[in-house]
Amino acid sequence: MCKATCFLEGMLLGVAAGIGITVAGKMMIDNSKKLTKGKKSLEKAVSEFVDGIQTMIK
Repeated sequence: MCKATCFLEGMLLGVAAGIGITVAGKMMIDNSKKLTKGKKSLEKAVSEFVDGIQTMIK
């Protein structure tokens, strides 16, 4: 029983860390005018990543 619970806790911690990094990266890019060129591709990659995580959780 602990193995399943520990695995789920680890997955949730990983998702939380990924979301935190994504939010910090987005804030950093929004504040920097020099990085606007790659912003669209980064937003697309992040949204695909988040969609994949949400699909795994369901």
